[in-house]
Amino acid sequence: MPRELKSRLKTTTTIHNGITQELKKFMGFIVTWFFRIFTPPLFRIKFDWIRDIFKQLPIALIILACLSSCALLTHPEESESAKSIPMASPISPARRVMQQITASWPGRQETLICVLELDSKHVAIAGLSNEGLSLFNLNYDGKSLTLNKSPLLPDSFSPELIIKDLQLVYWPQAELQKILPRYWRLEADSQHRRLYYHNELRVDVDYLQPDSLWAKEVKVTNHHYNYYLHIKTVNYESLPE
Repeated sequence: MPRELKSRLKTTTTIHNGITQELKKFMGFIVTWFFRIFTPPLFRIKFDWIRDIFKQLPIALIILACLSSCALLTHPEESESAKSIPMASPISPARRVMQQITASWPGRQETLICVLELDSKHVAIAGLSNEGLSLFNLNYDGKSLTLNKSPLLPDSFSPELIIKDLQLVYWPQAELQKILPRYWRLEADSQHRRLYYHNELRVDVDYLQPDSLWAKEVKVTNHHYNYYLHIKTVNYESLPE
């Protein structure tokens, strides 16, 4: 190899290493700032040990570990009515449910914990990583939706799609029928729910462990966006109205 080319390669490597180190320093600063300032009221956790771990991770891995939403994205060329069904109104009785949700799509799998609180006036969902890192807080009163999302999540991630999936699984069929837009159809029995757009099967819901109060284990298959959800109920608690 010519001496001049070797010199250029050495210089390029040095520059690359320098940039990598600076990016790691910058990410360490961002993570430290985030854990000291961004502490949603629903979950207050000590952040020092998580901060120290995250400062050692490459930037891409941090983002991937915080649930990339590739499989949950909607397509902008579709009309609004063809993307998904709207959110249903909150329902009673009042309850708090903790669930482990594992999302799978080609080449990827991620798991998060969702704490769901609902009554006849509102639905609230808090999403956390398995390590206890707060990812998002969502509140819906039947009309407006407010979202507090971790800056570590990509902008394209839409937690409201999680509430739509949970409603499709757990809301009474009669409530869902009321909000179905034109061309949508819901078929249901004690073991399954199937959601169609025109005659295209969009979503399959399989109740692996049905329960009269709240199904304990469910599999959701979204054929249109090619992802799967495995939902396990960890805790179910009735609340006073």
